[in-house]
Amino acid sequence: MGSEGRIKILDGFRSLSILAVVLLHYYSIWFPPKVSKSLYSYGSKFDYFSYGGYGVQFFFIISGFVIAYTLTRTDSVFYFWIKRLIRLLPSIVLCSAIILFVFVLFDSDLIFPKSHKLINFLYSITLISPEILNKLFSLRIQGDYISMNFWSLWPEVQFYFLAGLIYYFNKSKFVINFFVFVFAVTLVHNFINNEISSPYLFKFSESFIYIYHRFTFILSFLDFGAYFLLGVLFYGLYINPESKLLIFSIVLSVLLIFYLENGFVFNTFLPTHTILIMVALFFIMIYRSHYLSFLSYSPFSIIGISSYTLYLIHHEIGVLLIYKFSSLFGTLDFIFPIFVTILMIGFSYFVYIFIEKPVSKFLYNKLF
Repeated sequence: MGSEGRIKILDGFRSLSILAVVLLHYYSIWFPPKVSKSLYSYGSKFDYFSYGGYGVQFFFIISGFVIAYTLTRTDSVFYFWIKRLIRLLPSIVLCSAIILFVFVLFDSDLIFPKSHKLINFLYSITLISPEILNKLFSLRIQGDYISMNFWSLWPEVQFYFLAGLIYYFNKSKFVINFFVFVFAVTLVHNFINNEISSPYLFKFSESFIYIYHRFTFILSFLDFGAYFLLGVLFYGLYINPESKLLIFSIVLSVLLIFYLENGFVFNTFLPTHTILIMVALFFIMIYRSHYLSFLSYSPFSIIGISSYTLYLIHHEIGVLLIYKFSSLFGTLDFIFPIFVTILMIGFSYFVYIFIEKPVSKFLYNKLF
């Protein structure tokens, strides 16, 4: 445990998660046939990071752990939400503004058209899914996220809402209540989706299907709840490492994820082995944390504590830099994304130290 109540190994986990996502975006997405035109001068020659997308799911597990930990240190649901908004809003407003500014000025080829629009900036800083806002406002111009990365914030916000409700309903039984609720709801949601797509036991009416789809497109948490659940269960195990019930619940949750992801098909690296690595890391943190002490070292900590800003800012701007300048490195063009990554980490750490922390401290002092 570090100063400020941080669990340093979790910062190391965050650094692993965000680096996986960054490598995915800088090497393994923007080339044909995935898109019509390659945005990398090196094309698909270094497409080794397809697993990086699961860095987001690892973030969800980490978030489940951290939010469970945070709830135990917060007196009311009101203060819990104030803390979450203080954590989320300053960085997303700043990063959204920077993305808009950079792309309006420098993206002459319109490689990311969504990053040019003011309405997308305004939508993004609400933390609400643009699909909901479009339905709500029925504007002639439809909005979207200013960065495609922002999609994961809406499931996060839903998780905060649900976790807060269940925790303050019964604090002493939060972990098990959250397990029962999320496990049951996830299974029911999957069952209904399967029956809608291929009826076996029930043939739902068109009106039910319409209402259900309208309902579930709002609740994207349903598609990722099992990952947040794992994090909450690992927090329970962290404070009660002898609990066989929690270990059993974790095993059930992992099996649920395997079923939802690939129907118990275990012949691919993704997602089976990737998920098992995530789970193993948490078990090691709880029972043999000294094996992961290297994740507490400064390079990992710096990346981890600034991972939120890095997640928000790295994608569109980083790919724009790669698109414009990587070819200048000739046959070493594939190295340029490493420099971009270092630049993005440096910027994110600067924002954390000189903007995020001071702003958060100021707001805490004003509101608490």
